[in-house]
Formats: sequence, C-alpha cells, structure tokens
Amino acid sequence: MVAAVRLDAGQRAAFFDASKLLRDRGLGDVAKVAAQRLQPAGADAPSVVVVGEVTRGKSSLINALLGRPGLSPVGVEVTTGAYLGFVPPTEDFPEGGARLVTAEGYRGVPLADLADWVTVAGRHNADPDAPVIRGAEVATTGLHLPGVVHVDTPGVGGLNSSHTRLATRTAKGASLLVFVCDAGAPLTAPELRFLSECSDSVESVVIAVTKVDKYPAGWREVITANRALLRTHAERFADAEMVPISNPFADDAVRTTDPETADALNRASGIPRLAQIIGSRLRDTDQVRIANALRTLLSGLDQVLVQLQARREAASGSPQVRANLETEKDRLEELRLQQSRWTLDLDRDLGGIRSQAVTASTLHFTELRERWTARIAHDKHAMVPAGRRQMMSELTAELEYSADVLATGIYEHLRFVVQRLFRDEPTAGEVLGQTSDQLFRVQPRQRALRPSGVSLMDPSLVTTALFGAGIAKGVFATGAAGAAGIFAPIALVVGGAWLAVNATHRVIKGGRTQLQTWMAESVSAVQSDLITAADTVIREFRPEIIVAFRDHIARQAAELKTTLREAELAEAASDKERQARTSSFDRHIAVVGAQREAVLDELKLLAAGRSRASSVPAGTSGGRGPSE
Repeated sequence: MVAAVRLDAGQRAAFFDASKLLRDRGLGDVAKVAAQRLQPAGADAPSVVVVGEVTRGKSSLINALLGRPGLSPVGVEVTTGAYLGFVPPTEDFPEGGARLVTAEGYRGVPLADLADWVTVAGRHNADPDAPVIRGAEVATTGLHLPGVVHVDTPGVGGLNSSHTRLATRTAKGASLLVFVCDAGAPLTAPELRFLSECSDSVESVVIAVTKVDKYPAGWREVITANRALLRTHAERFADAEMVPISNPFADDAVRTTDPETADALNRASGIPRLAQIIGSRLRDTDQVRIANALRTLLSGLDQVLVQLQARREAASGSPQVRANLETEKDRLEELRLQQSRWTLDLDRDLGGIRSQAVTASTLHFTELRERWTARIAHDKHAMVPAGRRQMMSELTAELEYSADVLATGIYEHLRFVVQRLFRDEPTAGEVLGQTSDQLFRVQPRQRALRPSGVSLMDPSLVTTALFGAGIAKGVFATGAAGAAGIFAPIALVVGGAWLAVNATHRVIKGGRTQLQTWMAESVSAVQSDLITAADTVIREFRPEIIVAFRDHIARQAAELKTTLREAELAEAASDKERQARTSSFDRHIAVVGAQREAVLDELKLLAAGRSRASSVPAGTSGGRGPSE
C-alpha cells in the first residue's frame, strides 16, 4: 500500500475545510474520492491515461511514447471491455511479460498472444471457458518515459457509444490525462463534453493533436480553432498544452538505423516534446496526487454553488421566479405522479426492449444464416479442410461483430429508458454502471466440426466398388472370354477408381454438411446466448434502476420543495425580508466561493511549482515537434 502524501499547512486547510463543506452539503462521496486520490492503492508509478474518440490514433500514440511500434494493437478492432496498461518491469513481472487482469486476479500469457485475448477477432474470445478480461498489462520500459505507466483506453464505437464509460472510469484514476484528437477537423461537441467529464478528478491534461503529417497545410488552423472552442465551451482547458503529433514519423525514427535521420524524424514527430511535458508534470508524484485530490474537491464545490445560486434566485422574489412558480408546481406534481406509476412504465419499456432484441436478433441471424448457407454450398473453399477452417474463422469473426452490434443496440435502448427517466445523461451513465457489461461478453462458443460419418470402409462404398468391378469384368469377359484372367486386374483398378470417385464425392459432400451443421449451431448458440444475456441484464437492471430512481425522485422532490418554499416565502415577504434571505444565501455562496478560491489558490501554487520544475531539462525527453 502506498503511504498517504504529506500536505503543507495551506494544502491541509484547503483539503479538510472543503471536504467538511461537501459532507455538510450532502456530497460526502466526492470528499471520499478526493481522499482516495491522496492515498491510492497499487504501484507507486504515475500513470498516463490516453483517451479520445475512435480512430484518433490513441494506440499509435502509446506505441510512439513507448518506442515500440505495434506493441499496443492498432485499429478499431480493439476490444471494448478492456484497457491495456504498459507498466515498468519488476522482479515479479520482468521485461516482455504479459498478463490478463481478470476478476480472479492476474493470469500470465505470452506477449505474442496478447492480441488474441484483447481484440474482437482474437481466437480466445471464442472460448466459452476463457476468463472475463477487465484489462491487460505488459511489462516494458518506455523509451521516452521510463518508470511511467501508460494506459490505452478503448475507443470503439465513438464517444457517444456505451463504451465511453470504461474510458471515463479509467481516466478518473489517472495521474495525468492525454486527450487525443486529430488534425483533420476541430474538436466536436461530444469530444468537448467527454473531455470535461473524464477530467473532473484529474488536474493535468495535455492535448495531443495527431495526424499532422496527413494534414500539413491545415493542422495549424485546426489547433487555432480548437483554442477558440475550448475558450467558449471548456474554459479550463483554454491554455492547455496542445502538441502536434505524427505517429508514423515516430515509428520511422525507431526503425531507421541512421542516427541523424532518426533524430530528425523524432523531432518532427512531436513525441519528445510531448514526453518532456508529461515528464515535467509527473516528476513529483506526491504533488500530482495532491493536485488531483484538490481538483476533485473543486468539482464538488462547483456543484454546491449551482445548488445555492438556484435557491438564492428563488428567494429573491424576482418577477421571473414568480412567473415560473406555477411551472415549478406542475413539475413537482409530475414527479409525484411518476412515483405512483413509473414502475409500470418501466416494466412496459423493459418488455419492449426484450421484444425488440428478439426481433432484431432473429432478423439479423436469419439473414446471416441464409447468406452463409448459400456460400458454403457454392464456395470451393468448403471442399477442403484448410478452406473450411478459414471459413470457420471468418464466420466466428462475423458472429463476434454481430453480437457486439446487437448488444450495443440493446444497451442504447436501456440507456434511452434511463435517460428519459432521469432527464440527465451523466446520471443515466452512472446508473447503468456495469450492469450491462455482460451484454458485451457474448462470444461464439468454441466448437469443433462434427465427424462427417464418411469412411472408406463404409459397406455401401465397398459394395459399390465391387459392383463396379463386376461390371468391368463382365464387359471384358464378353469381348474376350479366354482373356478374363488377364483383364481381372484391370477390373479391380476400375472398381478402385469407382470407389475413389464415390468416396471423394461423399467426403466433399460430408465436409460441406459438416460446415453447414457447424454454422447453424454456432449462429443459434450466439443468438440464444445474446437473448439470455439480455434477459439477465433486464432482470438485474430492474431493481437497480428502481432503487436509483426512487432516490433520484426523493432528492429532486426535496430540492424542488426547498426552491418552491423559498419562492413562496419571497412572494409573501416584504422587500426587507427578501433582502435578508438573499443576503443569507449570499453569505453561504461567499463561504463556498471563498473555499473554492482557497482550493484554486493551492492548485495555482502547485502549477507554479511545476512550471518552475519544468524549466529543468528533462534528459532524453527534449526536443520540439512541428513548428506551431
């Protein structure tokens, strides 16, 4: 266990005063997370978590920082259920080692087999007895940032997909966050929203703008546009370091044998500059933990301020508040009605999701089964064992993809139901949590081809061969009765050829039949497993959402009642009384604001100390990327 860090007097006062205020205001969970950020479990190595939209080049960036092209599987096939961590070697986990992180603990695997475990097309995903993988780790010494854990998060499906929740959860435990976008277009609205959500407990964020080699004429304009977007929609990151990156240049630098060429490619890649920025910020791990804990508290204080300002507005008795009073009453009544009948609506919606899942999977797998039936019947590859194995591999990959697509559809329907109930996207994601993870665990079962039953010793084939030999002998005998003995061997050869032709035909037919049977059973199994998983998720999801929504309604109703009470009191009060109430809220807001400023001041002091430290050369991590 890593020891808790030591706080100086100012940090201690800011931390404990803010934590007490949050607990008093009903946000004790936020204070608890902040305390955990001071005393993390696990290895004492700082972690850099790389997040971003799909196809932005996250895995390639990880490989470039490690100086190991291809180490983290690149492409959109990376599994949605696991992160990849690249950790400094230890005595128990030496250089080049690989292990899976499962619910039961670690499981060592050969590094060469890693992709078969963590990618959608990996062969181990077809094994029903394979462990459920939460992540994977590789022991390797990073070229640019030795001693730092590099974490690659999944981006499959995009930031709007269900898979975002894993990247968000992983990011919240980071020492530093690298947000990856590319030079092809400015930041999108989902990217800006995701950047804010995943960094509410991480102070240091660096933005890597990849693919500048593909857009040499436009990447500078994109960075300028990104700055403007950040100032408008995410002001906290307006001055964040934004580093232009070319991952292919970094890969070429590792592969070339000419030192001068390698140095030029390295500098052009921007990777050394990115590494220098990261290294300078992670130099003091204790300060990193303190900054992340304070950032977590700051996010909680912002929530408190929003609540207090809403109540102050209600207490002011402003014309706008009085005009909205009836609307607020209607909203409270709507909540009360929801309390009496929303479970009926939920059961209706969940039943609809189940029905839609059955219909969608039936249509999808029927089309898949018919298409593969026709292909097996006509594709010459089905005639030979090697071809059949290849077709089995292709079908397995398609079934994995189909299961993921259908599971995503089910999850999105669940998310829509929750979002409609809570009217809040972040709350919907929090409520769903890991309830639906098992939807994405449906994989084709590992199964072998059944024996075809065709044998060269099949009595019917032997009888056919003898019959063919008899006909041949009879033909030769009628033409030359005295030479029957001479032609007897020829008759046997003809009979053997007849046997070979019939046997070959039956083996080919049997092979196609084997493959058709295997295909039909595999498709049926995946379809059945998917519906079973959907039933299980819906069954387990219902009590979870009931409890969460009852709590949500209770909190909303309590907050709304408080606001209404303030508005009603303000409406009936004199100007002097309204002034007293608003003054009281102003004092509360000032207290929270002062506490927020105290936390912010400590963060600024930490940033100033970090800035001074970053002026010290960082050894091999120097150099600049493309000119901005």
